[in-house]
Amino acid sequence: MNPRLNLRRKPHSGLSLMEMVLATALLASSGVALFTLVGQATQLARRAEERTVALQMAQSTMDEFLATGSNSELEMEGSFPSDPRWRYRIELSDVEATDQSESKLKRIVVSIDRTNERGGTASDTAVVSLVRWTSATKPPRQSPNDSVSPESSDGLPPDAFLPDTLSPTSLMQADSITP
Repeated sequence: MNPRLNLRRKPHSGLSLMEMVLATALLASSGVALFTLVGQATQLARRAEERTVALQMAQSTMDEFLATGSNSELEMEGSFPSDPRWRYRIELSDVEATDQSESKLKRIVVSIDRTNERGGTASDTAVVSLVRWTSATKPPRQSPNDSVSPESSDGLPPDAFLPDTLSPTSLMQADSITP
């Protein structure tokens, strides 16, 4: 055998430059897509966490409102002492009824949003509204002969809004609102 014949390269013994460039481009595009998905998943997880926190705050605010009643205020606003970036708004309104027996129905809306560092509502933050309908009654007034102060027997003013029950029909809405 001739030694020169064995030194010859086989035509397909390795990868060509074109194959290496294509493989590298494919790997790079897959990496970019993967990192994009990880970034989006992180952002969506943060939004879900914010909505969960906002919904818990809304439920807590609604429960507190129902437990303490209201002095006929139709709207209340404020922030949470634990985290002033979170703000709440409570709206109380009468529900228009066709039947006079249902005229005491009230609609309570608790809205929660988070402000950004500049004071405005950030467009990517959670906004949650908790809506509850309940019938309302006023506490019984004290008779003039009672030795109790003008407040009712439970310590609330006579015009305080009190729910009939603490388990009314409720509907929860969690919507992200952008300005």
